[in-house]
Amino acid sequence: MAKDGDDFAHDKVNCPACGNEGVVRVEPDYDRADGESYIAGVYAEYLHCYFCGLELSTYEELNYINIDALLAANYG
Repeated sequence: MAKDGDDFAHDKVNCPACGNEGVVRVEPDYDRADGESYIAGVYAEYLHCYFCGLELSTYEELNYINIDALLAANYG
């Protein structure tokens, strides 16, 4: 994952509509334990394809295209 800021990053994925390269903004999911916070995981905030214009931002839309599997393909 390319680091863009302290609280978000952008990952490249194949667009589920046209197959070209799109980007997904991911944000860390923080948790607290023993008085300290730590990153417990990440979640996708939105997907945007600059080729076909597809934009997905709701949980239902991102879940429908299985955004977790698209992101996992980058690290498998």
